[in-house]
Amino acid sequence: MTPLFENGFQSANAPIVSTCGEPAQTVELTEENMEVRFAFRTDSGNVTLPYLLPFAQQYSYSFPGDFGTWQIDNLSAPGGFGGGWAFSYLPCA
Repeated sequence: MTPLFENGFQSANAPIVSTCGEPAQTVELTEENMEVRFAFRTDSGNVTLPYLLPFAQQYSYSFPGDFGTWQIDNLSAPGGFGGGWAFSYLPCA
């Protein structure tokens, strides 16, 4: 079986973080329901089974001061599978 999870930015689904003209920021997260999926092949075809990890995942993100704006894809949001955040970055103008 192959565990599957999504860890790349797809689209923004959470408030942005901007440090343009602002000091550095740190965000701490705890995810209680990280889902992974297991893909395997049977005689009937391909099957993918979801599995919620039975332990919390902890993440810490640091954003440098006066550095840029980050769009956030919360990978644990409903409909997603993965954990933590993925980003799309733009530097300060």
